[in-house]
Amino acid sequence: MKPISLISRRDDTTHGVALHRQIYMVLREEIERGLYPDQSFPSYDMLCSRFGVSRITVRRAVNDLASEGFVEQRQGTGTFVKQRPIGSSRAPSLSIVDQLQRAVPEVKMRVLEVVTEMPPQDVVQQLDLRDGEQAVRILRLRLDGRGEPGGLIDVWVPARLSAGLTRTALRRRGVYEVLMEQGVTFGRVVQMFTATVCDPERAPLLGVSVGAPLLKLLRVIHDNKGRPVQYLISHFPANRASVLMETTGESVNTLSGGMIFLDTPEPDGPNRR
Repeated sequence: MKPISLISRRDDTTHGVALHRQIYMVLREEIERGLYPDQSFPSYDMLCSRFGVSRITVRRAVNDLASEGFVEQRQGTGTFVKQRPIGSSRAPSLSIVDQLQRAVPEVKMRVLEVVTEMPPQDVVQQLDLRDGEQAVRILRLRLDGRGEPGGLIDVWVPARLSAGLTRTALRRRGVYEVLMEQGVTFGRVVQMFTATVCDPERAPLLGVSVGAPLLKLLRVIHDNKGRPVQYLISHFPANRASVLMETTGESVNTLSGGMIFLDTPEPDGPNRR
């Protein structure tokens, strides 16, 4: 399968993402998909022509690939794709699910903040809070097995459920586990994935540059009486995180299987129907 170019040049960045990082992400995905099976890799001139950029931009993209172990640069002979272990690609499969389940114990959480305060309006709406009702904010950094930042988890819980939500408890257990210990029985869960870019506050915590693409997860958990008890806002570096879901054949085209909605402005004025 012939690789295609998805980059349109606009100065040094497009939509806030450095141009060399866009090229890096395109090439990384192609490597993970196995589009260079014989370890050959395009030359700098070929990449410059394909993406319509300078050698400096290509060099920065290839250097990033090399630093993360995707390619090897050999003096005088060129760049080569490094052999990657079977299963390193995040293509959906049961074997990948099994691998992820085995890797769960390697994930660690660093508690950054636990504070009771007046929440912003979006939290008030999602948790269906009364006027003046406070909520507990729990901010944690998710680390991978190497101790690298992999996600920023921002959780809000109504203040009436704050018992047990301490730094000490949250270093060892998840928020949902603490709530279960309080007698909360969970009901339905609604979640949505979107794309965004990194702001100056999250950038140093996640180890990415300002404007880098992020995967954003919004999740509202209800109890068995339909009351929202937890609102979660998570941000993950788009070049390191992926979403894997398993569902039945009967629900694959339903909301429980995940449906894609496009933001479309509502018509107004005389043409509105």
